[in-house]
Amino acid sequence: MECNRCKRLLNPTTHRRDSYKVEAYQLFTGETAPVTMREEGDEEYKFIKISSPRIVTICDICMKDAEVIKAMESFEAPPGV
Repeated sequence: MECNRCKRLLNPTTHRRDSYKVEAYQLFTGETAPVTMREEGDEEYKFIKISSPRIVTICDICMKDAEVIKAMESFEAPPGV
C-alpha cells in the first residue's frame, strides 16, 4: 500500500496488547451533491452525498499537512492525489 499523495510505502495498522500504530488512512471522497430528504411530518434532512465515490489512501504524515486538513474540512480530495 502507498500514499496517494507522497507515494511513501505504508505498512498496515499493527496492534499490540497495549498499543497500536497507524500509518495509513483511507478517505472516501469524490464528486458531491447536496441532497434533501423529507420525512413524514414535514421534517427535512439535508446532507451532502458522494455521487461518484473515490477511495484515497493517505499516510499519517500527509494527514497533518494544513492543505490536506483544509481539503478534508471542505469534503474535497487532498491536493496532490
